[in-house]
Order: sequence, then C-alpha cells, then structure tokens
Amino acid sequence: MVFCGLFSPLMNCIKPNSINKNTSLVRTDMSSKYSSDLKYYTSACQQDSDLKTFDSSLHKRTNSVMKLLADQAKSQSISQGSLIVMEVYEFMLDLNRDVVKEIIESREDVRNNKDLTSLVDVYFKNTSKTLDFCNTVQNCVKIAENSRLIIRYAVKQFEAESEDAKRNKYAKTLEELNKFKAVGDPFDGELLTQYESVCEEQDLLLEELGKLRAKLDKKQRNLKTWRRLSNVVFITAFVSVLLLSVAAAALSAPIVLTAVAAGLTPSIEVVGKWSNEMWKKYEKAVRGQRSWSRRWRPERKLTE
Repeated sequence: MVFCGLFSPLMNCIKPNSINKNTSLVRTDMSSKYSSDLKYYTSACQQDSDLKTFDSSLHKRTNSVMKLLADQAKSQSISQGSLIVMEVYEFMLDLNRDVVKEIIESREDVRNNKDLTSLVDVYFKNTSKTLDFCNTVQNCVKIAENSRLIIRYAVKQFEAESEDAKRNKYAKTLEELNKFKAVGDPFDGELLTQYESVCEEQDLLLEELGKLRAKLDKKQRNLKTWRRLSNVVFITAFVSVLLLSVAAAALSAPIVLTAVAAGLTPSIEVVGKWSNEMWKKYEKAVRGQRSWSRRWRPERKLTE
C-alpha cells in the first residue's frame, strides 16, 4: 500500500531545488498503467452487490479523508504535518479492517485455493510494511517537532544574549544551534529508503493480483468469491497509493493537494472511476509543480 523525503519542508530548512527532486518520487503513472484493471473493477461492482457496498463505503471514507488533508495542508506547521500522518494512518487501519473482514467471510474458499491464499499472504505482507512506514513517519514528525522547539529556544537565547556585554555572549545560542544541527534532517535517509520499498511492495501486489486474476479467471468454477476478493484487494491498494502520494504532497507542496481537492466529486458512483479522476488531477498538479520548481532554481542569476 502507499510518504517519502517530501517532508523536509516542514523544518523550513529544505533547499529550493530539492522540491523538484522529491516530487519525482511521487507516482504519476497510475491512471494509465491500471486503466484496464479499473474498468474490470467498475464492471464487477455492477455485477456484485456486496462489492458495490464495499465500494460505496470506501468512496465515502476516501472522499472524507481527502477533504481533511486539504484543510490541514493549508497550515505549514509541524503539528499539522503530524495530524496529516495520523489521518492517513487511521484511514489505513480502517481500510485494512474492512479487507480482513472480506477475507474472513471468504475463508473457506481461501483455505481451499492456494492461489487465493497466495494473494492474501501478499496483501498482509504489504499491509504490514505500509503500517510500519506510517509509524516511521510519525516518529520523524516528532523529531522535527523537537527540532522546532530547539530553534525557538535558540532564538530566545539570542534575544537575551544580544543585550549581554560578555565576550562570549552568544555561547548559549550557538550551543542550541549545534543541537539542532546534530539532529539533522529526520526525513532523509532511512525514511526515503522505506518509502521506496513501500512503493515497490505496492507494485508487486498489483502485479501479483494481475497474474492471479488471469490465472484464476480461466479455471475457477465459482468466480464470485474470487472476483469480489481480488477486486477488494485491488481497489484498496490502488486507493492507498493515491492517498499516500497526495498526503506526501500535502506536506511538501500544498498547492498540489488544493488542486486535487477542488476536483472531489461525490457524484461519481464507483470509487474506481472516482480515484482514476483524482489521479489525473493529481498528476496534472504534480507536473505543474515540477515545471514551477524547474524554473525556480537557486543557481539562476538575476539579470538586469
């Protein structure tokens, strides 16, 4: 399921040209890559009332969390970044519970079919890594919050020491700034690597699902369970990648999320169509952000 080194701006110490670098990690090929799967899913919803019920619930929940992210992204504070992470984390937990419920209800079919068992195993492995990643992001946000407190205290020390006539009057200020420097950027290194790993897991899950779908559609006698369960896993993974990418944009480039949120359309009946429309708007906004960041580079000199 789908955050990355896009969180550095929260510390207000990111280099301008890194915006373009980080947004390149965000997925912008989902709507085209999985267009046929989305059509398959939409068709399945029309044939299966249980899947349609799941879809309606997912649509409502995703629409709600997207609006919350849009509202919270208007603030650039660390605390709001933490709230964004928690909203996504809770969304993932709720989504996982719904999928687990579907799996439990289909446990007899899953137990008797090694291919369905394989699909469930891949899903749980994917979910575990995604939730671990959300925990890592939350820890990074806490470190960033502590760093912000260090800076605030350093500013107070500077104001107090500015009126001091002592020779080493900025000693305490430098001490606090060195503490901040020692912490470093909590959103670099391991977090970025873990994000890329989660994205790879998402791709593997969707690819595995495609292979199993082609295989089982040929030999499965009772397709109802397979269609419902495979579509539940597919749309869950697809929407998760969308939400995680949008949440990442909310933390680094709120203008992207604003553009996506403006296109929220609860009138679209099937979440497959809805998420595809959201991906298109998101990809357009990301391309616009990249174009802007390429024009705004620190090495560009002013001309008279």
